Amino acid sequence: TTHRALYAANQTAGAVDQTIDLLNHMLDKRVTPDPILCSAMITILGDAGRVDKVVDVFNCMRDQNVTPNVVIYNALISTYGKAERVDKAIEVFKDMFAHHVTPNVITYRALITACDEGGEVASPLIPPILRAMVDEHLFHPSLGYQAATNTLDFHESQVLVIQEGNANIKCVNAAVAKAIFHHHVAAGNISARTEFIIGQHGEYSIRQAIAQCMRDQGWMPVNAIMLDGTRNRGRLVAGAS
Repeated sequence: TTHRALYAANQTAGAVDQTIDLLNHMLDKRVTPDPILCSAMITILGDAGRVDKVVDVFNCMRDQNVTPNVVIYNALISTYGKAERVDKAIEVFKDMFAHHVTPNVITYRALITACDEGGEVASPLIPPILRAMVDEHLFHPSLGYQAATNTLDFHESQVLVIQEGNANIKCVNAAVAKAIFHHHVAAGNISARTEFIIGQHGEYSIRQAIAQCMRDQGWMPVNAIMLDGTRNRGRLVAGAS
């Protein structure tokens, strides 16, 4: 409880140095790590770019024979992704299986994001990760595509098997949206006639990502026209600008 209270104060102040001091104290005194505390520490240190200290947190748990849970692994994969160390993110992912920790949607999402940040070298890893999400019944096999209407919907309600919060409003993140787009291109499902549903709730990064994916296919992204003649900013179609 004392360590959690101390950490809460550090987090409120945004003091990364104090978080490192807390970590050093835990290491020196061989304090048994609390997984919730360690997850939060990994996130803060990762956001600060202190990957070295993130590894120390993880090793501290291992040294004290505390098995990291899925939350810890997710935070570590996310940290390596932000640091553009996709090789390390993959290592962590493999380590999860070695220690019988089951990945969840957040795990795979972080891994796809890491591979997306890794550029051309890591991009071939994305399709099998996406397939694994379908095989593990985390994503619907349709991955948001409806043949009857020729629409590709990036809302979580259309992609995730189990949603959290208001999935009718929130979309998958930009990296996953790009992965889904490229999957359907490779499968021959979508074309310049497809309507892409990106939502109207501030999903700017998704709009930018899908618009660029369309341009890469030679399709000019514009907003769909509604029945009243106005443009729907939540839907992209190919057409003249």
